[in-house]
Amino acid sequence: MTKLRWDQIGTRFYETGIDRGVLYLEDGTVVPWNGITGVEEDLGNDGSTPYYIDGVKYLDSQNTGDYVSTLRAFTYPPEFEEYQGSLSLLEGFMASGQPMKSFGLSYRTLIGNDIDGTNLGYKIHLLYNLVAVQDIPAHESLNDQPQALEFSWRLMAVPEMVEGYRPTAHVIIDSRYINKYLLRDLENILYGSDAIDPSLTSLDDLVKYIQDWDIVEVVDNGDGTWTATGPSELVFYLDDTTFQINGIPVTWLASDTYKIETTIEEDGG
Repeated sequence: MTKLRWDQIGTRFYETGIDRGVLYLEDGTVVPWNGITGVEEDLGNDGSTPYYIDGVKYLDSQNTGDYVSTLRAFTYPPEFEEYQGSLSLLEGFMASGQPMKSFGLSYRTLIGNDIDGTNLGYKIHLLYNLVAVQDIPAHESLNDQPQALEFSWRLMAVPEMVEGYRPTAHVIIDSRYINKYLLRDLENILYGSDAIDPSLTSLDDLVKYIQDWDIVEVVDNGDGTWTATGPSELVFYLDDTTFQINGIPVTWLASDTYKIETTIEEDGG
């Protein structure tokens, strides 16, 4: 039998902070968004509709509302101007009240506990097909205690289809549970690397990428040779024609045949 225990060491989790804001534009431009101070999600019309028979409730029908949130920031990238309805007529000369464009956004929230603090992990939030309506900024006269103006926008989204699930505009990557090598590949896609430019792929393509992702891939070249690709910690070549794979479970089927498993055991995620 198992007895429940509360407040065990290492299980006092909390979520805090926001960082690594990234703006993904329609034309493929990706820029960091510095100065984000908060994102407040609104449940909107999420909830349930009760049904009664003879004055007795017999069913609660769940309603899933559209994604709505408020984004706050001390500043925003200049590329965001036209996405909030300000269009440049000439250099340094802009017209407001123009049609807004949709965009994507990502940011991180930090996960901590009583042992590791905020180094425990983080969540990457991905938002799709957003439209931003800016709240009217309140400009005030300078005084002996000037304060930076905080901008805010009302964010609304058009959800994307995901096979087998309800359409959504918000997905979360949790570093505590996802394979650490897959996380590294996803962050290279979202933030860029020496080899690829940053991008926000469609939600459907992102789900398929995660589902089809393999940590190590071995390819039969058809000429008696094989090629292996994977993280350098797991796959490395001993010479021009010989490679070694570490840390991947292998099942021998015969003296010259083996099966490479698709999952590995991780130490700490």
